[in-house]
Amino acid sequence: MIIDSQSVKTAEGGHHRGYDAGKKTSGRKRFAAVDVEGNLVDVVVTGADVSDNAGGIALLNLIAEQFPSVRAIWCDQGFKKAFVEHAASLGLQVVVICRQPSSTGFAVLPRRWVVERFFAWISRARRLARDYERTISSAVAMVQIAYSRMMLRRLTRTL
Repeated sequence: MIIDSQSVKTAEGGHHRGYDAGKKTSGRKRFAAVDVEGNLVDVVVTGADVSDNAGGIALLNLIAEQFPSVRAIWCDQGFKKAFVEHAASLGLQVVVICRQPSSTGFAVLPRRWVVERFFAWISRARRLARDYERTISSAVAMVQIAYSRMMLRRLTRTL
């Protein structure tokens, strides 16, 4: 399972907003867990001011409860010590994928591209390009609806 976060701007009427200083974005943050093929497992939406550790821990709790057979989690360097320790207490092994120190510019990182591709897939839905929802639960539902719609389109495609 691969975990990552995405910061998105919100409309003016949205509640639970925050400011992500790293991305310089005022809005919300989506934490998504996908399997190795890029299929959505679960998603958590918070204010953008929530750290990757806190959002990742909330997502880990949902994953451990729903999928007790999961043993390994891949993530980026934004998920720090508290996340790794919490995962270990749940019996999950965390593999932090790091960039090579000598690399410059863009480089495809193992496993990470899968979750980045998922974020690109759901961002095609115009409703998710910016978070227009008033509540967190409806923001989560919109991500799930966009992903379900994409999968239905794939399943019904004629060859």
